[in-house]
Amino acid sequence: MDKQVFNGNLRQIMDENNISQKQLSERTGIPASSIASWYGKQSSSPSIEAVCKIADVLNVTVDYLVGRESEDGRIIIEERENLNVQERELVTEFRKLSVKKQSKVLGYISALSDSE
Repeated sequence: MDKQVFNGNLRQIMDENNISQKQLSERTGIPASSIASWYGKQSSSPSIEAVCKIADVLNVTVDYLVGRESEDGRIIIEERENLNVQERELVTEFRKLSVKKQSKVLGYISALSDSE
């Protein structure tokens, strides 16, 4: 997880929802000192449990909070994921399909996986 992305998203979402660090602490049960460190310079990373609690309270997905999902709900695949050429092409073509056709593709892939 990119600490700066998490920090920025945390700040932005809290500001948009008018939630203070103290309120977030009270709603999640996470110590205020921990939230302050993530909200500030963030010297440490939150646990996945803490990220889940924060996402739930702020009504966002964990992926959005940690910067892996865009505002339109698409999961962001970055270069560091090391997709090969075929995988990138597959993702590109998949995104061009309608939701109905994407569902069919996923069903087909699932059937292929089950048959092996």
